[in-house]
Amino acid sequence: MKILYKALFALTCIVAVSLADPQGKEGKGKGKGAKGKGGKKAPPTERLNCKIVEPAPNTVWTMGEPQTVSWECEVDGPIEQVPPEQLIHIELGTGTGTDDFEYVDTIDAIAKAREIKFTWILLNKYQEGSDYVVRLRSKLKDDVDPVTPEESNLLPWVYSGPVTIIKEGTDPETLPKPQPKAGKTKAKEVTAPEGKVPKAKTAKEVEAELDEPKGKGNTQTADDGDYDDDASKTTPTNKNQVNSPTPLSQSPNSAISIEFNNVLLFGLGMVSSYFAL
Repeated sequence: MKILYKALFALTCIVAVSLADPQGKEGKGKGKGAKGKGGKKAPPTERLNCKIVEPAPNTVWTMGEPQTVSWECEVDGPIEQVPPEQLIHIELGTGTGTDDFEYVDTIDAIAKAREIKFTWILLNKYQEGSDYVVRLRSKLKDDVDPVTPEESNLLPWVYSGPVTIIKEGTDPETLPKPQPKAGKTKAKEVTAPEGKVPKAKTAKEVEAELDEPKGKGNTQTADDGDYDDDASKTTPTNKNQVNSPTPLSQSPNSAISIEFNNVLLFGLGMVSSYFAL
């Protein structure tokens, strides 16, 4: 009898375990890729490819009123079934987009992607302007946000068109239109006007001036200095004058005069000797 009781007890235990875990392995889920009790899905590891639907380009937002940012994302199946770990980070800034964005404020950092929009009251803390822009990106719940604006700008953001923000009662047409920011342009080189610089004379020109005969009636010039009417006195008063007068001993006329005087003296000597006899 004792053996029979033991057999019945063992059979009862086996049946109880089978009813409690019909799959034969505790914790095995029914869904593909699931793990843990109840078939809980693994958290997503891929970020979504999204685009902005609202605000449309040239939208006007009035401060103090509710505003909406909405988006579309590429997903398999209805977006409402996207896991809650898929988030959308939304920022407000000024500029024109990817290469020109200046951060102003974070609209929301943990909007759920499956809700496809985020609505809030635009506070009265912004300056009026027509150069605002909205940007958003997909992220995961455990993502670490960047520390610096430079790191943030490297992330895969998508940008809206221009948005105008005004106060209640302001006509948006009265706001100045956004102007593209001027890039760095090379300064134009300015050349000073060429002055009147005297041209230097060549060696041939100086040599030609030295060989040119100077007769009577020479007039004063800027380069030649002051001259007398007598051609024998050709020494210029200008110290910079290159020409130099011909020495008296080297003048042909002076040599003829000396020879004539010698002949005259010789003749007078002969006449005096004749009368002395």
